[in-house]
Order: sequence, then structure tokens, then C-alpha cells
Amino acid sequence: MAAEAVYLHVAVPLPVHALYTYVHEVALAPGTPVVVPYGRRELVGWVIDQTGPPPRPAKAILRILADTPVFTDEQLTLYRWISDYYLAPLGEVIASASPSDARNRTRRVYFPTEAGIEAIAGEPPVGGLGQILREVVARPGVTRAALERRLLAEVEDVPRGIAALLTGALVRVEDVVIAAREQRPRPARAKGAPRTSAPALNEEQAAAVEAVFSPAGGPPARTTLLHGVTGAGKTEVYLALAKRVIAAGRQVLVLVPEIALTPQLTARFDDRFPGEVAVLHSGLTGAQRLREWRQIQRGEVCIAVGARSAVFAPFRSLGLIVVDEEHDDSYKQEEGLRYHARDVAVVRGRQVGCPVVLGSATPSLESWFNARSGRYGLLSLRHRATARPVPTPQVVDMRLERMPDGKVPLIAPVVRAAVAAALDAGGKAILLYNRRGYASFVECPGCGQAYECPSCGVSMVYHRGSGRLDCHYCGFHRMFQSDCPKCGTTLEVLGQGTERVEEVLAATFPGVPIARMDADTTAERGSHARILDRFRDGDARLLVGTQIVAKGHDFPDVHVAAVLGCDHILGMPDFRSAERCFALVTQLCGRAGRGHVAGEVFLQTTHPEHPVFSCIGDMAAFADHESRIRRMLRYPPFSRLILLRCEGVEREATLAAAKALAALLKQQCQAGVDVLGPAFAALPKLVGRYRVQVVLRGRDVAALRSVVTRYHTSWTPPHGVRLIVDVDPRAVA
Repeated sequence: MAAEAVYLHVAVPLPVHALYTYVHEVALAPGTPVVVPYGRRELVGWVIDQTGPPPRPAKAILRILADTPVFTDEQLTLYRWISDYYLAPLGEVIASASPSDARNRTRRVYFPTEAGIEAIAGEPPVGGLGQILREVVARPGVTRAALERRLLAEVEDVPRGIAALLTGALVRVEDVVIAAREQRPRPARAKGAPRTSAPALNEEQAAAVEAVFSPAGGPPARTTLLHGVTGAGKTEVYLALAKRVIAAGRQVLVLVPEIALTPQLTARFDDRFPGEVAVLHSGLTGAQRLREWRQIQRGEVCIAVGARSAVFAPFRSLGLIVVDEEHDDSYKQEEGLRYHARDVAVVRGRQVGCPVVLGSATPSLESWFNARSGRYGLLSLRHRATARPVPTPQVVDMRLERMPDGKVPLIAPVVRAAVAAALDAGGKAILLYNRRGYASFVECPGCGQAYECPSCGVSMVYHRGSGRLDCHYCGFHRMFQSDCPKCGTTLEVLGQGTERVEEVLAATFPGVPIARMDADTTAERGSHARILDRFRDGDARLLVGTQIVAKGHDFPDVHVAAVLGCDHILGMPDFRSAERCFALVTQLCGRAGRGHVAGEVFLQTTHPEHPVFSCIGDMAAFADHESRIRRMLRYPPFSRLILLRCEGVEREATLAAAKALAALLKQQCQAGVDVLGPAFAALPKLVGRYRVQVVLRGRDVAALRSVVTRYHTSWTPPHGVRLIVDVDPRAVA
């Protein structure tokens, strides 16, 4: 007698919200990876659950890729929550949370040719060909599958379009062999006694450790905000908490915001817990990441340290989650699945019943509000663990600073003098300028010609080292010519970037070794650590860079730190601009004076009267001031936001789609939910697409999500327009 067919729901990694029903001869456990037919393609999907027969005949599962599930019921529960909360397809959630597979395969990838880049500047192909070409320029090395996912609602036949671009020599193809992932277990790590002994905790640190496990008036498994001044020893608190958890036979997850911070924090944990630490971040190769993932899954390590995606690590017995620098925007994924790792960590801790510790010297206003209202616990470390207090910054009014030619200096004389004194005393200095490149704008004084990106409409940045003008949004570039191609006049380079800061420092302090740390110098794997090692070892005594130089670094011989330009941070068209400036300045203050020499901090600005500067060092004062403004404007944390953005090549069609969406949402709205817009985004065009957005605002995020969920069945973007949904966006301008 033939076995009865089994019908299974399968999630596929595409931007579609439905689960698909396939038939198989036997039942398969949730989490089993399978190959299924999808139109003319074959896709890897995951079994979700068993279901009844569909109205129409179901296609059969083609292959089973593993005998055992690749995720547990506990993980599936988390994935379902993420899918529901962030209004994201379950298949995309699983794909984002899972490591690469372990099969040998050849990946065919596409790159733009110089002719393709020039075509973007001149006469790009029309219709779908132009959209495909812009994606390849913006993402060199992209696969066909990725192009199909990104252009699902816009281009009907991506393979045919790729073939046409190849024929026209606008793109080129490479076949990259991806070796089989390492299947053998990693050799046992050198487990043993700690290489460094734990220092005695001070009174505040010891109290914090006890409060996490035995909070007054609350259950032991809760979320706690650990607010400590920079240099207060939050890491020692994390280590002490981890020791207790590991002694109880459970595991620890530590999240950090940047890849650059992972090696130094990993080293601290590895010294204290030799052989027990796995590392997860995007700087690893696929084989390395899969190896670490499997060691966590098998319970062979007790601790995982990693960036954003490490929140999905497959722990068997999670006993503690730490989110270091919880305020950092890097925890928010801005493409694909737009989740916030801090918030996912809080939910994961709640689901498995383990405490979550959010650490920061400058907590986000959302976390601060949750802690002050009693939703989270609040612990404070008010004093530095080092000999010197956090320096009080000196605000330098750049309106009063002029060079002999009347121009404003890049580095104020008082800052230059302080850096010179620090160098003479054997110390070091960190200078932050949050724009990379040499010049942010290039124009011709003769005819007014300016270099703008043809796909994004923004000024291209001049990089003197490479001799190129680059768009930092889509990857379009052109070689720099000193004379205007239209009238022959010598071009002017305007604005500053970290390359120019480095040049000025080299001229001001000849012979002093300088290290620059920005997206250009840290593109290669391991470059973050090499730059920081140079600075730590004294091979470089001046460190210049973007905001990454302010984050978490512990160098006791830094005497001076300076922000060379606060105004472009404060002037961003975003309700969080003051919060970001406060956090950046406070974090930079923490880099100076960690040794026995008192540090100095300087802030260069043309707006010294801005309230953010008077609050530096006082989180409560800043939060109170900023909260008054946010409450009045009904911005987070006093409301919740969902951003819906229509993107399309045709301006009027995109605007019309956004208007139709806004009208539909207003019809579906309920009391307490506002529909704002439509309006063009602050960057109205990126990668050849116009961007028009609608924002939902209200106190109840569940009510907001229900409004958006209803559009799934009542509105479909017109062909050529795609819809981006971002729950809890970090910016809405």
C-alpha cells in the first residue's frame, strides 16, 4: 500500500511573504533544508511545518540537503517573531540568520567594465538593462540570484538582461570557485587556566554584578541597562558575569557594534577564558564563520563574541547576552532584513529566560527611557576605573579662527598647540573628522561644472590617494582630471576629508608617523587590527579617522583627542542628529586621559551655543533636554515609527505609487496612528532610483504593524517600483 503524501510548508529566501506548499513522501522536521522548484528555477528552502493539501496540485520537493534540521524549534520561534515584528518574509529571515552552506560550488559573479561605468555617466541603457547595470556598478561581484532578488518587482527577465549587458561589454563575468566548507571539527582549543588574573572589582562593579543576577524587585532574568562613564570598567563587569554563567554550565553571547572592536574584546575574553571563545563577524571567511558556528552549536565553546549577525548564533544553553555600546547605529541592518540586533537580543533573552545587559556610556534614548520607566533595570558606574577622570571638553568657536588669507583653518591653533605638547611629552593624539576622502566637492570656477554622480545626484568625493572621484552610495567613479573637461580651467577642490586632515598633520608635524582609519584604509581583511596595533605600539603617534576612532579603544598614552568638525553631524536632517553628536563626542572624550596624564579634549564648531555641548558628561541632562523636544514632536521614544519607501527609476511613477500607498494607509488607519507624507527622502535619488517615503507614527507599534499588514492583501507596487518597509528606522529624513 502506497504511503500517504505529506504536505509541507516551505519558506524560500525571496522577498515574498507567503509560505509555499510542497509534497513529499514522508514527513520532514521543521528546519530541514530542501531544494524546491520555484517557477523555472530551483531554490534552497526550509521546512517550516506540516499542512493540509492545497487547492491546487502541489509540486514535489526535489532534494533533501541534510538529514537533520539546521535550526531548532527555539530558533524558529525567534525567526517567526522577527518576521512578524519587522514585517519581513520568513524565508529572508532564515537566510539572513543562517551561515553559508557546506557544498562545493562555483559562483558566477558580475562586475562592471569601464565601458559600463562610462555608460552610466553618459547614456545608460533604458528600462531593465539600466537598472541591472546600476546594481552591478553599486555591488561589484553580485550574483544573478542576488540581482533577481533585488529586482524581483522591477525587471521581468534578469538573465536575459545580463546576457544583453555581457554582449554589449558593459559587464563582465567571473566564475569563482567556492571551496567546500570545513566539515571536520576544529582542533581542540588550548583550554586551561586564565592567562591573566581578574582584578578585584571596585564597589560599583561588584554591585552591578550582583544586581544583574539578583535584581531588587524584579525577576533575575530581565534586561538591564549598564550605564557607565567611559573607562569605568564595563568590560570587567561583563567578564565577571560570564564567569558565573559558565560556572553554571551555560553559554554567553557578547555583541559588539563594529568588526574593528571584535579583536580587542575577543582578546580580553580569550585571556580570561582560554579556548572557550568563538568569534562571529563578516570579516571572517565563509569556512571560518561556519566552523565557529558549528562549535557553538555543538556546545564546544562557552562564549561567542561577534557583531550584529551573531545574535542568531545557535546556542544550546544561553545564560547571558551582553550588548556592548548598545546605542550604536551599527546594530541596525540597513539592507535586506532591517532588524536591530539589540532589540532582537532583548527578545531572545526573554524567550530563553536569560538576563540581557545593555552597556553604554551614552545609551540610546529608547533604552534610557525604558530604564527610567522601570521596564529595564538601571545600573550605573559613575567613576573611572583608571587614575584620571573623563576630561571635560573645550569647545573651540571656529567663527573666531581665521588664517592670514581669511580662511577658516582645518585645525585650530589651540588644538595644534595641544597636539604638539602631547607629542613633546611622549604622548599620542586622536583626531576625528567624520568624512573620508580628500575633498567632498569638486567644481570649475570658470564654467560652474561640478562632478555629481549620475545615478545618485550627489557630489562625488575626491580621493587623492587613488586619483579618483567616487560616489560613496553607488560605487560609480571617474578618474580625476585637474582641468575642467569643458572649459580647461583648473578645478577647485572644496571641503575636507580624512585624507586632507592627514596631509595637514604631516605638514604641521613633519616626521611624526600618522595612521589613518576610515573606510578606505580598512577595506582589507585584518586592516583594522593592523592600524590599531601600529598606534598601540607607537609606530604611529597620531591617529586620524572617521567615527570609528572614537569607539571603545583603550590606549593609556593618548593625551589629546579632538573632533575637528561637529557641525555637519549636528546639521544632518534627522531627529537623532543631536543624540548622535552627543554620543560621538562623549565616546571620543573617553579615549583621552586613560593613563597617568590628564587628557584634553577639543570640539571645533561654529555653533558653540548648541545645548548638546553643555550636556557632555551628563547623560541625564542631555536626555531630559532631548526628551522635551522629542515629546513635543512625537518622535521616539514617545512614539513608534514605520517607514515605507517607494523606489523606482521613473520619478513620476514612483511618486504616484507613494501617493496611492499613503491614501490607502490613511483609509486603513485607526485612532492614534498618523500617516506622514509622501515626501522625497533626504537623498531623493540613489543608484538610479527615486525614493519617496511615507511614515506611520503612533504610540502602539502593534497598531502600526496591523495597518501595514493589511496593505499586503490590498495593494501591490506597480511594475518598476519596489517597496521598502523599515520598522523602527534609525532615520526618517
